[in-house]
Amino acid sequence: MRAYLIKLLSQREHSRKELLSKLKTKDFFHDFDPTSLLDELIDQGYQSDERYSTVFLRTRKNSGYGPNRIKNELQQRGVDPDIIVNTLKLSDINWQDHCRKVFESKFGEAADSNKELAKQARFLYHRGFDISHIKETLGRLP
Repeated sequence: MRAYLIKLLSQREHSRKELLSKLKTKDFFHDFDPTSLLDELIDQGYQSDERYSTVFLRTRKNSGYGPNRIKNELQQRGVDPDIIVNTLKLSDINWQDHCRKVFESKFGEAADSNKELAKQARFLYHRGFDISHIKETLGRLP
């Protein structure tokens, strides 16, 4: 089982919760409690939720997502909320600029009609950007 976990971690970073979930699908739980093995991998530096959240943040940001969506996805993957807050705080990402770049790559410029403007705002909100970022990017929202 140790070799299986190290193989997974050599392919990409995983959160502790993801590793436990993968072990459950392989039915490794019938013999022993895997938490001690995961603790050992953490102590040896093979697994780190801090490192995982940093890589995840960079990957999702590069895919055009905002801080709220990234935060929610990290929570779903079992990363501690303090680690998430710290990762977002330590990142040097200007979320306002990122929101604008995502908007420009999708739409080019703000729409003329209120209906299209609302559609653009919903897109950015679904991508995980704050309302303040969306208002600043679109310019005409109340």
